[in-house]
Amino acid sequence: METIGKNGIIKNIKNDELVIEIMSCSACSTCAIKSYCNGAEAKQKEIIVKNKESDKFKVGDEVFVEIDEKQAVKSIILAYVIPLLLMISTIVGVISYQQDEIIGGICGIIVLIPYYFGLFLAKDKMKSGFEFKVSQKDAKENG
Repeated sequence: METIGKNGIIKNIKNDELVIEIMSCSACSTCAIKSYCNGAEAKQKEIIVKNKESDKFKVGDEVFVEIDEKQAVKSIILAYVIPLLLMISTIVGVISYQQDEIIGGICGIIVLIPYYFGLFLAKDKMKSGFEFKVSQKDAKENG
């Protein structure tokens, strides 16, 4: 089973939840000559991971966070693919019916509001569908 992982630092521990800060960076941000161009992008993100063994960790620990590749693909489909298809089909449908591209574009954006609101309402249910594994960083020396 393939996994996707990132290094992170534990920022907070609440009951059985670890708040982990990971560095999300573009491919060029790790480049040796990044200081010579403006292409380097990096930003910090926090994720909350349920972990029954949270007592093994302490704030400030460097950890490696992994997710199953299938679960990662599922999250990409939910966050990007379905909204893109929904938006494109709405735009095409409205333009073919109304013959107005501006209304089609506006409707294509408006249709995303209930979709993302629905994802927001289902976030607690969806949390149980994604399982992250956390291990000490020295146990995994990946990127």
